[in-house]
Amino acid sequence: MSDAYIEMLCFMHNQVVGGEPFSATGDDKEKFARELAAAYGKFTPELQKHIAGAPLLWAALRYQWPKLSDPERDAYKTKLQSYLKTMAPNYLEEVRPPQTGGHGNGESAAEAMARHQRQHNNYVFLSNMMTMRHVAMMNAIGNIGNSLYTYTYR
Repeated sequence: MSDAYIEMLCFMHNQVVGGEPFSATGDDKEKFARELAAAYGKFTPELQKHIAGAPLLWAALRYQWPKLSDPERDAYKTKLQSYLKTMAPNYLEEVRPPQTGGHGNGESAAEAMARHQRQHNNYVFLSNMMTMRHVAMMNAIGNIGNSLYTYTYR
């Protein structure tokens, strides 16, 4: 529910404010979910119902938006701006990306390369583990008596 709501707010921001597209990171979503959960009990029942319906509203918006003509989108942008002004005024501010080496999340080139190397090492490790699991399973199948399946490792 919270992920759908923050994604919808980011979409509205991008349509109303324009500029560099903005999307919520995993950390943004976790922080938003914690803050929403903490405040949810204090909301009116109508607001709770509205936020609970965010996944359906977000799905409908994603489905319908590409089908709208430019004049219809412009009219909708006015409604989106009004919604943001009421529900999330901070999403009406222009988002400026951090001034870094172009990685967008504040990490240096060396940090990005180290992160990439760790991801690659994890991929290789998991790939090897899956291969070993497959070989073990095929050996187990081959060792079961009266089995119609055979497996030869070459």
